[in-house]
Formats: sequence, structure tokens, C-alpha cells
Amino acid sequence: MLTITSFGYKHGQPSANVLIDVRFLWNPYWTEFWYLRGTDKLVQNGMLSNSDCGVEKIEQVLDACLNLIALYGGAHRSPIVIAFGCTGGHHRSVAMAEMLSKRLRDKGIEHRVIHRDVSK
Repeated sequence: MLTITSFGYKHGQPSANVLIDVRFLWNPYWTEFWYLRGTDKLVQNGMLSNSDCGVEKIEQVLDACLNLIALYGGAHRSPIVIAFGCTGGHHRSVAMAEMLSKRLRDKGIEHRVIHRDVSK
């Protein structure tokens, strides 16, 4: 079973095969999107369009995740947990988990998504 999770570092790190710190990405908390969550398209599109760390960097991270999933799956390691972490677990980590989830759905890869801290 493949699990993609988002979390906030201020609430502690989860146990995961792969843990990706996305605090380098543009932070919607400091904008007019502060009240939204990473599940909102406005937040995801804002991250993708940010000139400092936009679509190219996000694509690189997501491509690396897809490659790691293939490697872990080929090694028959189960369960596989990929965790994205940002400061509070509301925006960047959630958006990255959602964007990876969409790619996995498009490829027909079964998985589940958990946003551990989005309601905290």
C-alpha cells in the first residue's frame, strides 16, 4: 500500500520511507491565501506560478517521487509512505501531496492521501 501524507514540522515528523521538506517553496501563509489550504486550487496554482520555486522545481520533486515509488515497488517494499512536510501542515505540504496524488491517479497507481495536520 502506498500512502502520501502531509504534515507540519511544528507538530512532529511522521514515520516515512521518504520525507521531503518543502519549506523552500513559496509560502501561501504570507499572502492573501493564508486562510486557504493546499487542497485549494488557488494555493496549488500560486505555488506553480511562483517565480522563485515554481513549476520547474515542483516538477523535479514530483518526478523524483515517482521514480522512488517505482524503485520501492520494484523491491517489493510495502507499505511505502512518502511524507511532505512544511511548517504548519496547511499549505505547501498539502498541495504537494495533492499534486503527487493527481499524478498517481493519472497513472492508475492505487494510493491513499492523509493530511495529518491540515485541521490543526
